[in-house]
Amino acid sequence: MINPNFISLQFPVIITRFSNVYGPHQYPEKVIPKFISLLQQNRKCCIHGSGIQTRSFLYASDVVDALLIILKLGKVGDIYNIGTNFEISVTQLAKELIQMIQNTSSDTETEHWMCYVNDR
Repeated sequence: MINPNFISLQFPVIITRFSNVYGPHQYPEKVIPKFISLLQQNRKCCIHGSGIQTRSFLYASDVVDALLIILKLGKVGDIYNIGTNFEISVTQLAKELIQMIQNTSSDTETEHWMCYVNDR
């Protein structure tokens, strides 16, 4: 929601909403940097719940590109939802990171690097 003060002052506002952004300098507790850090320390990726929950991720430079386009072509007062059509489960994300970082080749090797904990 736009703050009524912006409306009364006729301040030009464009609203943007992004799916999960990842990239350099991201908060370390977020799933991608957290899994990478754990694997680099030879620790398991702990997945909360079943791991079937899905997420859509955007790389930071793609967010910048989208913002530049919106600043140039966007309309004041409009809302822009920025995301992708690609979703990945937390389990699949962990598997792909494990295969890249730990260089695993079998499902058994990959699953060795995963653990499941009760959802918060």
